[in-house]
Amino acid sequence: MRCVVGFVWVLALGVMGCNSDDSSYEVAPTDVSKVSEEARNGYTYSLYTARQPEFRDRESEGYVDQKVEVAIEDGVGIDAPVVMWFGGEAPLDIDELNIPRYWNKALVFVGVEHRGYGQSLSNDDDQSVPKYVSRREAINDAHGVVVELKKIYAGPWFVLGGSYAGELVIEHAGRFPGDFDGVISSSAPVDPVVMHTGHDVFARKWLGDESYAQVTGHIENLAPGQPFDDTWVDREFLETVVAGSTQRADLQYLIPVFKDLVAELDTDELIAELRLLDETVGGGEAARWAAHRALRTVSREEALEIAPQDRVWFYQQCTELGSFQASVEQPGIFRREVNDRREECRELFGVELTTEPVASRKYVIEMEKAGVPLVYVSGGQDPWMIPGGLEVPPEDARIDQQPRWSEYQTSYGRYFHAPDAFHVPESSDQELAQATSEALFELAGVEVGALE
Repeated sequence: MRCVVGFVWVLALGVMGCNSDDSSYEVAPTDVSKVSEEARNGYTYSLYTARQPEFRDRESEGYVDQKVEVAIEDGVGIDAPVVMWFGGEAPLDIDELNIPRYWNKALVFVGVEHRGYGQSLSNDDDQSVPKYVSRREAINDAHGVVVELKKIYAGPWFVLGGSYAGELVIEHAGRFPGDFDGVISSSAPVDPVVMHTGHDVFARKWLGDESYAQVTGHIENLAPGQPFDDTWVDREFLETVVAGSTQRADLQYLIPVFKDLVAELDTDELIAELRLLDETVGGGEAARWAAHRALRTVSREEALEIAPQDRVWFYQQCTELGSFQASVEQPGIFRREVNDRREECRELFGVELTTEPVASRKYVIEMEKAGVPLVYVSGGQDPWMIPGGLEVPPEDARIDQQPRWSEYQTSYGRYFHAPDAFHVPESSDQELAQATSEALFELAGVEVGALE
């Protein structure tokens, strides 16, 4: 997920959708085996591999070896409540998630990597068109893992996810309500669209009219001769910097610097300076995002080495997710429209662009019917909520008011809204994270012990 883990500029760029028919899938058994166990820093870390079928709707001899990690602090039993982190569009590293220290409770933590990302690849030598990657199959994978690991970690089970993964956990619980006793979903757009204008709204807000127009001029200078050439990569890079720097609270300090560079430099100089800044601030993540999305081919060996998750995300955007960046009106920073994206999807993957990403709102209803409580979290400065996220409840539903957020009672559980917060608000607010977990356990009627 480019939600809680991963870098700065590109944390802004992840979300969801689906166009699969429930009846076309049968969930196959999952073979889970422990690979290693290690004690360090007061925790026991167990690494598992879950062998999943490459496809569940057709005959296939292929498979996906999915990475699953478990972290248990010393003194916590394997029968303690389990919190599963559903990985999104990024490699899984349970140390980076930092959940055990974050919630400070006696819990078992499970991290499940999404197929096609990190180490969870199919056995195909050619990963150029990752046809085996879909949110539906990722949820089937996670369900199989839950079924098997419940035989070891006895329960009760909870799940959380942010951004794209926040949508996944809602669908997972809606399709398999017996898997979880409760769900936390943060910044999850449940009504995706093919072309998403939320980032443009906030780019205009934070840059102001003059700087926005200046960036638009630079974008006009970066019209590529053909898809995925060097100019295309530079434009993708600049769009990513704009989206990230105007969407993350911890990047707000860079906006004055960015505005000065945009005003003073020509386009070639601007790209050069921003690449230096990107390398200095975030290790070149924005540059890799742009470069990886232009890769024509990727082998399995290359995928394991360079982790081109941004390219796999591009594939998912084409086939099921949509949510490509667009401007509210033109001329704007995000110049590409539906036909441009359609051409790119055909050129890079040989697939047709989805035109109807399926909303996951229906799974909120299914969760409610099944009695699985949902805690939803949103930030008032989050582009992915415009449009897409679950609506903030009316004022008469508010049950608690804190300096940075409000808590609301809902038919499906609880809603936490932080007006001044950005994407996945609790990822940078420990008190909010603890409040959401307390609400979840209360709704589920589960007592969780504190760490000694």
